[in-house]
Amino acid sequence: MYNERKFEDTLIENDVVFHYKHLREVERPDGQTEVIEKGVDVWFALEAYELATFRKFDYVVLITGDADHEMLVCKLKALKIH
Repeated sequence: MYNERKFEDTLIENDVVFHYKHLREVERPDGQTEVIEKGVDVWFALEAYELATFRKFDYVVLITGDADHEMLVCKLKALKIH
């Protein structure tokens, strides 16, 4: 646990912004459980755009498993943010 905390502290010291949001579990009609992450993509995109514009970032690094942030990337590129 100490190493994970040290890594997180290092990221925070270097202005990495974390986004945590509680996930909700719902039961589907077939009895299986599904995890819902409603709203986190929009919240993340707005936060990234706001930080990039107000803090005048040259680069933004997105680590994500889907293509939901494609419009965010287009907007950042329009602002000449790599």
